[in-house]
Amino acid sequence: MPPWGYDQVAHDVDLQKLLVRFALDRASLVGANGLTHCGTFDTTFMACFPNMVVMAPSNETELMHMIAIATTIDDRPSWFRFPRGNGVGSILPNNNKGMPLEVGKGKVLKEGSKVALVGYGTMVQSYVAAAKVVEAHGISTTVADARFCKPLDGPLMMQLAREHEILITVEEGFIGGFGSYVSHFLGLNGLLDGNLKWRAMTLPNRYIEHESQKDQIQIAGLSSNHIAATALSLTNIQWDNRLFLSMQI
Repeated sequence: MPPWGYDQVAHDVDLQKLLVRFALDRASLVGANGLTHCGTFDTTFMACFPNMVVMAPSNETELMHMIAIATTIDDRPSWFRFPRGNGVGSILPNNNKGMPLEVGKGKVLKEGSKVALVGYGTMVQSYVAAAKVVEAHGISTTVADARFCKPLDGPLMMQLAREHEILITVEEGFIGGFGSYVSHFLGLNGLLDGNLKWRAMTLPNRYIEHESQKDQIQIAGLSSNHIAATALSLTNIQWDNRLFLSMQI
């Protein structure tokens, strides 16, 4: 997006709260499409607009819901992203129509007590797999899908921070995105002043060369192995390398 295009989003859309729905194709790492087509900056540069709703689906069903959400927002612009490639085989809603879910509301996929993994967007498959390995080490793990970067689900983040010893966010985006918004929220509410161990996993601040999407995720340090290792590094548990080798994602 050239500078004047970004100005248009700010002045002609967000400032005036126009009902523009932005959809980003090829979000995150895109494999063979290369460096020029990676949608990795969008959360950072769109969430800074005061009136913009910024959301990311974790699978094809969530994408249908977010399209429905965007069509019902009638007082401000919105932005959602979706990746290159196939879906994950999630169960589609009746009549293949999404439901307009509550704006700014995430969901808990699995409840635990010690570690909370919060994913934004397509990382859901990786952190679900990572949670299985963490739990195989005897550590109870919560898995949550944030859905929204802005407005952030503050009550959910507060609950996860207060009820867990470890909180980790995971996203296919650069520094300044979802994890930064969570960090800012936690800091403002004094949730980083105690014993909470907090980590934000993002893409490294560099361009990643042509590879398969799976290999790019490995290079970026965002595979399920990396997520599980990050969680376990914050505990006193001795890792079982055999469990890491058995992981497929």
